[in-house]
Amino acid sequence: MDFGKILDQWDEQKKSKKTIQNDFNKILEEYLPSEDIVDQKKIDENRAQDFLSIKEIINMKIDKSCDLHGLTLSEARQKTNQFIHYCHGLGYKKILLIHGKGRHSLADPVLQKGIRQFIQNHSLAGRWGVADKKNGGNGATWVLLRYRSR
Repeated sequence: MDFGKILDQWDEQKKSKKTIQNDFNKILEEYLPSEDIVDQKKIDENRAQDFLSIKEIINMKIDKSCDLHGLTLSEARQKTNQFIHYCHGLGYKKILLIHGKGRHSLADPVLQKGIRQFIQNHSLAGRWGVADKKNGGNGATWVLLRYRSR
C-alpha cells in the first residue's frame, strides 16, 4: 500500500467521525432544551473549591470586604446579598463580611449567626468560615464565591 492511499483513508475516517459527532450534536440540540445542558466548566470550577485545603483558602487574598456593624439583621442580609452579587459580577473569588462578635447583643450574636445562616443558603456563596485573627477572627466571615459564568 502506498502512503497516498493511507492518507486518503485517514482523511475519510476523520470526515466520518466528524459527521457522526455533528449528527449526535444535532440530536442533542433537538431533544434537550438548552437550559438542561450542563456547563461542565462551571461545575468543575465550583467543585474545585471543595478540594482546596483550609490552608490554601486562608492564604488566598481577600478581594473585597463589607462592614455590617450597626445594621439590623434584615439590613445586613440585604447589604450582604447586594455585596455578594456585586463581587460575583466582578469575578472576585474570596470576600470578607465583617459583622462583629456580638458583644453588644442582648442575647446571642445576632449578625454573626444570621449572616452565616444567610450565606450558607446563598446560591452564589460556596465554602465559608471564620476569619483569621488579623482579619477580625470570630467577628468576620470569609466566603468563597462560586464560579462566574460569562
